[in-house]
Amino acid sequence: MDDQAYISLYHELTQKAMDSLFEKFKVNPKMILTESDLKCWLFLELTNEIESQQNSTLSVHTEVTHYPRLPQDINKLFMRDLTILDSDKLELNDALWDTTATQGNNALHKGFMHDGPAMHFELKLIRQGQSENSNLTLDVSDIANLNNVNASNRAYTIVWGSKNERFDIKHLTTTLKDSFDDFNRAELIRNDLLRFYLFDTNTLRAYKLDDEKNLLEINKI
Repeated sequence: MDDQAYISLYHELTQKAMDSLFEKFKVNPKMILTESDLKCWLFLELTNEIESQQNSTLSVHTEVTHYPRLPQDINKLFMRDLTILDSDKLELNDALWDTTATQGNNALHKGFMHDGPAMHFELKLIRQGQSENSNLTLDVSDIANLNNVNASNRAYTIVWGSKNERFDIKHLTTTLKDSFDDFNRAELIRNDLLRFYLFDTNTLRAYKLDDEKNLLEINKI
């Protein structure tokens, strides 16, 4: 497969995994109490979808940190909650960290390198038990970080969920819309490398962006 075929497959697997996860969550909201729970359940659903593919070499991993090549960009480190990649393109080498200057943007400090298309996930959850007097907000730093990511063959999925009735799907969608004032990575839109999944206890919505940074609901495209 070429890179775009991989990206299309990653989007397809992700949508199926999120649909399955949300259906289970609606029946049993107690299955997700924390952001780590969300990560674990999505890991499981993604793995199940991958295993349903015949002879698939894809795999799911947690906290795959990418280190920039240039020393002046050393502050631009990205910790991805989950990553889908092709294990056939995964190289294990304990000496990789000693040679990052020649390995490019895909060099990793944990002794492995993946030279191929991948899907990275960032997850956020607003919990149910926050005080009635607290000012509910959602950390939107993931959107700002998108201005610095690889926009060639790496796709990005942002998943925001809320278990709190005071911050429902309408608030999640408004927060997402308001987060794009400083977003300037048009390549992510042109290359179809970006998706957003928002959910509360009743509703799941999936979005992509158009060239004007408007949210387009995926099931209406």
